[in-house]
Amino acid sequence: MKGAVLSMILFSLFILPFLLYFGIQSLQENAFLKTTTEVQEMVESYGGVTDEVQTVVDSLRKKGYEISFTNSQTGQSIVGTQAPGTVIRIDYLYRYNNVYKEQTLKTTDFAKINRRE
Repeated sequence: MKGAVLSMILFSLFILPFLLYFGIQSLQENAFLKTTTEVQEMVESYGGVTDEVQTVVDSLRKKGYEISFTNSQTGQSIVGTQAPGTVIRIDYLYRYNNVYKEQTLKTTDFAKINRRE
């Protein structure tokens, strides 16, 4: 009986938090990568940072994302549709709470505007 109780205590103190930590981290990283891909594809398909793209970015901001769009050559902030050939730098920052502390994911992506329909 003592062995079973001791095993449950050790499992609860060490193994369960470890599994939760890596499980939550894996899910959040997967969602982050999916979000970055979706935003890049939206920017490319809409031809820039249109109202539709900005609406999605605003809804993601409520979930902990910080997304900024700049011209990759000039560094100026971008709003609206852009001319074909423009390369937009997209910076992502995502903060979420894991088991032990707040985690931050950060990456940069580029979207090239090929054409507008």
